[in-house]
Amino acid sequence: MNLMKRFTTIVGVFVLLLIVGTSAWAQVSSEFWIRVDDSFGNTGTRYFGNHINAHYGIDDSLNPAIKEAEYPPPAFSFDARWVNIPGHLPATSDGGMGSGIIPWDYRPVPSNPTQKDTFKLAFQYSDQLLADFTFTWPDATYLMARCDSMFLVDPTRCALPTNINMFLQNSLTLTAPQSCDPSPVMSLRIYKYGARTIDAVTPEKPSLPAAFALHQNFPNPFNPTTTISFDVVKSAVTEISVYNMLGQKISTLVSQEYAPGSYTTEWNGLTAQGRPAASGVYYVRMMAKTTGASGVEQFSALRKLLLMK
Repeated sequence: MNLMKRFTTIVGVFVLLLIVGTSAWAQVSSEFWIRVDDSFGNTGTRYFGNHINAHYGIDDSLNPAIKEAEYPPPAFSFDARWVNIPGHLPATSDGGMGSGIIPWDYRPVPSNPTQKDTFKLAFQYSDQLLADFTFTWPDATYLMARCDSMFLVDPTRCALPTNINMFLQNSLTLTAPQSCDPSPVMSLRIYKYGARTIDAVTPEKPSLPAAFALHQNFPNPFNPTTTISFDVVKSAVTEISVYNMLGQKISTLVSQEYAPGSYTTEWNGLTAQGRPAASGVYYVRMMAKTTGASGVEQFSALRKLLLMK
C-alpha cells in the first residue's frame, strides 16, 4: 500500500511539473511583424523578434512549419527580406540582397532586459527608383506589451533624416525616388530595446477551417488566464484585442498576418501596460482584413469575457 501511495505521489508530481512546464514553455516568444507594400501592388509581411529557442538559420518561430534559411538572389521584381548584420548573424556575404533570411528573423531572448536588437530589412523593385514603399507595423499597444521601445532607422540619413519612433506611428511611406547619389536606399534598420516574452500563439489543428470564427474563451469566468481559439479561412491580417465595458481597448493579444488554420492565444488578465485588470465583464474582438495596402475587412466578431477575482 505504501509503495502504491509513493507511486501515485510521484506520478502526481510529474504531471504537475509537466503542466507547469508546458505553461511556462508557451510564454517564450516576443513576436513582431512589418508589412512592406510597393506602389505596384506587391506586398509581403516579415516577422521578427525574440524566441527562447532561437538559433540563427533554424526553426525559431512559434509556427513549427517556419524555418529560417538563406535564400538566393530574388527571382522576381519585388523583394523584401531580413539580411545579415555584421557581428550579429553568421554572415556568409556582405549582407546584400544576394543572401539573407526571409521572411523571419528571430533572436535569442536577451539576458539583459534592456538589450538592443538590430534587424536589417532590405527591399527592392526591379527599378527601385520608380516605386513607392509603404511600411506598416502593429500599433503602440501591441509593441509596448513586447518591448521597451522600437525605432525605424536609415543609417545613411538619406530617406529618413531622423529615427522614426514606431510607438508614435504605425506606418511610413518612402516616395520615389529613394536615392542618395549615387546609390538608391535599399534597406532600413529596426532598433528594438528590451524583450517581454508574452506570445503564446500556436497552430491548434492540422485541418483547415471552413470559415472565419472567434470561439468562446475557456474557462469563462476565469482567473487569471483564459484561452481564446480562432479560425482563419484564408490569409488575413488578424487582430484580436480585449476591450472594457466602455469600449476602450486595453490589450492587443495578436496583430499579424495568419495563414489559413486554427489557432489559440491567451489573455493573462493584464492590460497592455502590464497592470492587472479589475474584475468584471470584458469583450474580446477579432477582426480580419485582407493583406496588402487596402486592408479590406473580411470578418469581425465579439465575445464576452468574465474576469473574476
